Amino acid sequence: FRPRFSQFSTPASRMSVMLHLPALRLVGEIDKVKRAAKDMGLALRGFYGEGSEAAGDLYQVSNQVTLGKPESIFVHELEQEIIPKVVQYERAARTALLEKRRRYTEDACCRALGLLRSARLLTPDEAMSHLSLVRLGVITGLIAGLNEQTVTQLWVQVQQAHLQRMAGCELDQQKRRELRADSVRERLK
Repeated sequence: FRPRFSQFSTPASRMSVMLHLPALRLVGEIDKVKRAAKDMGLALRGFYGEGSEAAGDLYQVSNQVTLGKPESIFVHELEQEIIPKVVQYERAARTALLEKRRRYTEDACCRALGLLRSARLLTPDEAMSHLSLVRLGVITGLIAGLNEQTVTQLWVQVQQAHLQRMAGCELDQQKRRELRADSVRERLK
């Protein structure tokens, strides 16, 4: 987890951090994190921001209140207190999964990898959710032979704009599904 902050130089800055929280979702604790974030004046949003779901277990943590607190104080709290706590909860959830539900977690991660290595068509949601499980497997040591960076880069490369840039032209939905599956298979050989 390496927080990256989006800051804008206006009097009312919105700051956000993108976090991968698959274990908290798998153990059923993500709603608890959402409630805690809300109590602290933060929002836990999906991958695409306000009103979106968490594609690939990627959550955006951002401030809701932009006035009344100096930016430097908020950045310090986010960097030194809030995000480390969320990361700690995610790591504890990963440990719990490995201790109490190891076979289930291993199966889910390996199935996701198997599907990605053999799929001929992939929607963005399928790609994101399966890549999330593969990344969890890599991070926890359940999947060997892949590195975290490859999986993280694939999250970006499966997005529509990146696929069309890779193809050098605009693609219809069917062609994007084909290219997404082909490129994921190639990278995960």
